[in-house]
Amino acid sequence: MDGGTIQYTTQVGAELQLTGESSKVDGTLWVQLTDGNWVQAQYLDITGIAPAVPVIGVVLPEIGLNVRAAPSTEDGEVSYVAPSGEELVLTGKVVEAQELTWYEVEDGNWVQARYIKISD
Repeated sequence: MDGGTIQYTTQVGAELQLTGESSKVDGTLWVQLTDGNWVQAQYLDITGIAPAVPVIGVVLPEIGLNVRAAPSTEDGEVSYVAPSGEELVLTGKVVEAQELTWYEVEDGNWVQARYIKISD
């Protein structure tokens, strides 16, 4: 994790086996693979397990943040507006849509990653 070298890359859609161990470093959640290597959780669609530690995202915009029903500004209706500074519990699921990165909130809604700071 700290200054580690890239051991290998995988193709999109490849399945990786996780140990269940995770660690937060400088606000980034890392998960351990069964081969002993580590990968940033934000680049995985983790199914079947919950993160070992809750991932908390803090709302950055002073005017608040639209929390949407789907990871889309076009198709995702605004479910509610989270006020500035509010802490949202994230599931660890990350989606790339409309050239944007989206984080899933534990209530099933979505927020744009650029407006969230992962809490230490």
